[in-house]
Amino acid sequence: MKKILNQLTKQGYVIFALFLIFKTAGLAQPQRRGNIWYFGQNNGLDFSCGRPSKLNNIRVSSIEGVTTVCNEQGEVLFYSNGGGTPGTIYNEFEQGRIWNRNQEIMLDLGTTSGGGLSSAQGVMALPNPANPNQYYLFTIDHFPSLTQPTHRGLSYFVINMAANGGLGAVTAAGIPVFSPATECLTAARHSNGLDYWILTIDFNSRNLVAVPVTGQGVLAPILHTRTLEHFPFVIKTSPDSRYFCDGQVLYRFNPATSAISEPIILPDIYDYGFSFSPESRYLYTFSKSLPRRVLRYNLEATD
Repeated sequence: MKKILNQLTKQGYVIFALFLIFKTAGLAQPQRRGNIWYFGQNNGLDFSCGRPSKLNNIRVSSIEGVTTVCNEQGEVLFYSNGGGTPGTIYNEFEQGRIWNRNQEIMLDLGTTSGGGLSSAQGVMALPNPANPNQYYLFTIDHFPSLTQPTHRGLSYFVINMAANGGLGAVTAAGIPVFSPATECLTAARHSNGLDYWILTIDFNSRNLVAVPVTGQGVLAPILHTRTLEHFPFVIKTSPDSRYFCDGQVLYRFNPATSAISEPIILPDIYDYGFSFSPESRYLYTFSKSLPRRVLRYNLEATD
């Protein structure tokens, strides 16, 4: 698989970059499940009418990653900022929380449970393939420093949406999956059309970590070697689960085994914001060097 690199004529690359950061492209969103996004400080967007409309006064505090889970009608079920942060680095942005659809706290994670508030992809939720009323909410810690040690890695919470009259309840909290892992978190649909892969990076070995999520639960991680041993802050899979990108290298992804192959190194791209097109034909990003350019990789190119 070879690449074609195009320079797009649009000049709104800053807005485009924000779109890439907030957009979750790892899974195709059936029906209206991806219609509502909550993020930042009390902000939200509603895509129910085809064009985004701004939502105000949303009870959410986040620096980076947020997950918002909707039902098939596009109605919010629950959402989370993934976790808090130790100390007073971010002042009021300290508490990790899971909220229900009424914007009431379902579980207060405080500063010691879940992932990290400053994690780029700090939280993601997936349905239990065997139980439509149960969700797994995965969290991952933020990048380590002297005051923010990576100590929780990848963990998950179990949410039962049949509890509390449909408002949901957390029935298991902070279950460890893999450590050390930090910042990057995405998912891919299994080739059987039912199960999922949760993906992150081993902070020590830089290997790809693939965690099967099946009707039997969250299973043991599988590790795969990557071509470049850089540590990415953002990783993505294409909606059809055929490609995986770590910001510097594009791989073929095998949704049956989670193996990666056919690496293509991507030159001069800003690896914090990128996304696949809905039909998985293109990878969009923008250049690291000046002048900034929006870049499009044609994944179907033969030369």
